[in-house]
Amino acid sequence: MTEEADMKVTLGFSPRCTKSESGQFWFNVAQKGLYICNGKEWISLIEIKERLDYLEEYQSFATNSETMGIAVFIIPKVGLFAATANRYTPPGSAIYKWTDEKFVAYQNLPTYQAQSWKFFTVGKKIFLAVANFEQNERGQEFSVIYKWNYRKEKFVTYQRISTYGARDWEAFVIDGEAFLAVANHRRGDNHNIDSVIYRWNSRTGLFETNQTIPTSGAYDWEFFTVGPYSFLVVANTFNGTSTRIYSHIYIWFSGAFQLFQSILTFGASDWEVFRIQDRVFLAVANSHSYDSGPVALNNYVINSSIYELNVTAQMFVKFQDILTYRWQGYEGFVAVHRLPTFGCRDWEAFNTTGGSYLMYSSAKEPLSRVLKLKTL
Repeated sequence: MTEEADMKVTLGFSPRCTKSESGQFWFNVAQKGLYICNGKEWISLIEIKERLDYLEEYQSFATNSETMGIAVFIIPKVGLFAATANRYTPPGSAIYKWTDEKFVAYQNLPTYQAQSWKFFTVGKKIFLAVANFEQNERGQEFSVIYKWNYRKEKFVTYQRISTYGARDWEAFVIDGEAFLAVANHRRGDNHNIDSVIYRWNSRTGLFETNQTIPTSGAYDWEFFTVGPYSFLVVANTFNGTSTRIYSHIYIWFSGAFQLFQSILTFGASDWEVFRIQDRVFLAVANSHSYDSGPVALNNYVINSSIYELNVTAQMFVKFQDILTYRWQGYEGFVAVHRLPTFGCRDWEAFNTTGGSYLMYSSAKEPLSRVLKLKTL
């Protein structure tokens, strides 16, 4: 004699889970997960995680000129935007708004060989800062902080800050106070100059100098925190004779950044911090190895590196030299996709109700592309 048990499986949105539904199953179609009711809540039995299958070109649109950097951001109750840092003035750089599932031109802003944008907020104020690399038509060199005007629904000039070959802005908050750091790349032919940390003065409503830090061809700042500690790392690119120089990690202490650690880099152009579970990593993008002398093609055949924070040693130690960017368990990162690009300078990822996307800028042609991620 055999007995057959009836198994009831519910589809659709999450049904109720009470004592009367105990032992029943629910299949979540959206997340491809199978759950069982324990009388109080749904317990996951099987959940199929989405994985990247491929990317398809979703949108290609003309930009004012070659694009050195991009920033994608959301203004609450207004929408999703992308700002492109364009090489030439005129016409300057542009802001695009996500409209009918694509980016459309929204606003032009005067910039001078713009390198990057940084979107940030201070309280209810919304700002967008551009790093200008060159002087304007009057021979003045400054970068600009724009503020969102809610009435006009446009960005308007808010504060001009004197900079020198600015490559990057980093915005961050420490103990409730807002800061901006600019990476000054060079002044004339001198790459060994100060970069500057600015602090928001709530009384004047302006950013004011808080600290200067000596840098060598600074290209990028990256801020991050570990527990109660705040860090700022600079990518030093060139000291006038060599790209084989130290980039520095600073730690916030007694109202200023103090040197924490120096790492040998090779034309460092970018730092990114990321976390995997409770582990903290720093990745540096090395651009090329050069000392005084003629430039050879093999100067650009170089690894970038990933460092991991060793809490016991209180320092970052090299974890892996890398060419590609996918985490594959303990052993490191391996290639997952290769994408055809032309002069790619910057990537941004964003999500909408329509899906997940990657946007990249080209420093070689006046064109940017949006790629849509397809998952299995």
